[in-house]
Amino acid sequence: MAALSTEDRQRIWRGLMRHWSRLRDPLGGVAKADLQAAINATDAWIEANQTSFNNALPNPFKTQATLVQKTLVFCGVALARAGEHRIPATARGGGGLISAGILGRTRRNLPQVHRIDLV
Repeated sequence: MAALSTEDRQRIWRGLMRHWSRLRDPLGGVAKADLQAAINATDAWIEANQTSFNNALPNPFKTQATLVQKTLVFCGVALARAGEHRIPATARGGGGLISAGILGRTRRNLPQVHRIDLV
């Protein structure tokens, strides 16, 4: 999995700004540039640690799951640890982060995913 382009990172930044603005869930004290830096750092961390994550997965999941399936496992665990009990996104239709435009053009690479309840 390659690191995101600058354009994709900016697309995510704009989408997150719109998402939190609509929810009236401000980042309080976090400037727009700080959010962009956080997105850049997150992408860089994923790039640097993707092999470690894949090596930590048990077989046969490690060898049989697709990249998208492994990514959904990672995101599901991360969201649950943060107190979110569903993956709030659909790749096509409905509401959520992806269809709200946070991932913008990159969503074309995702399979159709409906909300996934984690509890």
